[in-house]
Amino acid sequence: PTWLNGCYAEFLYIRPQSEVLILPPDTDPASIVAATCSGGTAAHAAELAQISLGDQVLVIGPGPLGLFCAAFALARGAAEVWVAGTQRSRSRLEIAEAMGCRVLFTDDLPGAADRPFDVVLDAAGTSRSIQQSLAAIGMGGTVALAGLAAPMEPLPIDLYESISRRGVRL
Repeated sequence: PTWLNGCYAEFLYIRPQSEVLILPPDTDPASIVAATCSGGTAAHAAELAQISLGDQVLVIGPGPLGLFCAAFALARGAAEVWVAGTQRSRSRLEIAEAMGCRVLFTDDLPGAADRPFDVVLDAAGTSRSIQQSLAAIGMGGTVALAGLAAPMEPLPIDLYESISRRGVRL
């Protein structure tokens, strides 16, 4: 079943064709945590988005994927990394703050869009977060949809206004 596919589940179904790496029993989990699904996905998103020195980065969604995205953005030299979440995710936003990120609530994103971001990493993967990502990106910026991990309903997007006219890389 699909609920046994995520790496944060207590039990996982491993498909027969899967490759498995068996670690020595004394391996420190902290040394391999970034190799999890969300760590690898975040590293890939940061690389695809070409985050570089001085960038203003927005991460939408402060779950494990979003926090990894924020960490990779900081490691790649972003000037500021903002992490947006809901009131329910306050404790995760506190983790983002402890990492050196600035935080805001997703309901405040329309005002935050007044400061254009160079890169938006959407770690939530919802219709709303995708729309927020496209609204918050600046001219010539890059939006990476790292959290879009399952089929979803079609989303009406004005491709000309959201992407083409502003030179946005999606």
